[in-house]
Amino acid sequence: MRDTRTRLQQNEVLIVVDFSENYATKYSSEIQSVHFGASRNQITLHTGVMYYSTASGIQCASFCSLSSSLHHDPAAIWAHLMPVLKMMHELCPSVDTVNFQSDGPTTQCRNKKNFFMLAYLSSKFGWVNSSLNFSEAGHGKGQADGISGVIKRTADQAVAHGGDISSLKDLTKVLTDQHLKIKMFEIDIEEIEAIDKCLLTNLKAPKNTMKLHHVTWKSNDAQSLELRELTCIDCGYDRCEHFAVKPALWIVPELVDVHEHTSSHHKGRIIVKQPTDRPQSYV
Repeated sequence: MRDTRTRLQQNEVLIVVDFSENYATKYSSEIQSVHFGASRNQITLHTGVMYYSTASGIQCASFCSLSSSLHHDPAAIWAHLMPVLKMMHELCPSVDTVNFQSDGPTTQCRNKKNFFMLAYLSSKFGWVNSSLNFSEAGHGKGQADGISGVIKRTADQAVAHGGDISSLKDLTKVLTDQHLKIKMFEIDIEEIEAIDKCLLTNLKAPKNTMKLHHVTWKSNDAQSLELRELTCIDCGYDRCEHFAVKPALWIVPELVDVHEHTSSHHKGRIIVKQPTDRPQSYV
C-alpha cells in the first residue's frame, strides 16, 4: 500500500479508513453512578486519511465522521464514506480510480455486503477502477489510529478544563472550536438506513472470504469482482496471475434501482426506489 500511495496518478486516490473505539461521553464533574454505571452515551468515530496526487506531489486530507448510531456494518461504513467521497471529487475532480484500505473484520469490511456495495457505488459514481484492501489480523497502528488519537485527546482536554461532552453535538462543537486540520462530518441514522435498503437480503458469500485481502472492480466488467489472497500492484486491475483465489471472480447480483442526489447540506444522501419484482435468489 505504501507503493500504491507513492505511485498515485492524478486520476487516483487512496483512502485509508478504520472505525475507532467508540467515544464515551464525559463530564468535568461526575457522580458515582455515572462513573461506574452504563449511563454514558457512546459516539461512533470513523477516521481516515485520503491521499491524492497533484502537480506539486502527493497530498493528504484527514477526516473523521461522527454518528450517534453504533452500527459498524457495511451500510454504516458506506454512509460514513459518502461525505468523504464528495470531498474527494471536490479536491480532485478528475479522479476515476479509488482504492480503499481498512482492517479486515468479517462483520464490518470483509464480507459479501461490502463487496456488493463496492461494485454498486463504483458503477453509480462512474469510476473506471476501484479496490478494497484489507490488513491482516493483528496488524499494527496506522494513519486512521493517529486521527482517532487526536480526536479523543482533544475531547479529553476540553473535559479536563471544565467542559462537558454529553452528546454528539457537544463533541462536534468542541472539535470544531479547536480548528483541527481534520475535516469533520456528522452522519445521521437515516443515512445509514438509506444505504441499508440498497443491500440485497439474499446475497451469497463468495468462497474463501476469510482468505481475501484484495478485491478489485473494473468498469468494463462491472458485473464481477476479482478476489485475491494478497494485494498485487503488479497486475493492478487486470486479471491477477499471482494471488487470485479459485474461483477468482464473484458475479455481482443484479443491482437495485436507486437514484442519488446531494442535499443542500454537506452530506450525500441516497434515495431508494424499491424494485417491484425482485428475484428470489441470486447466483
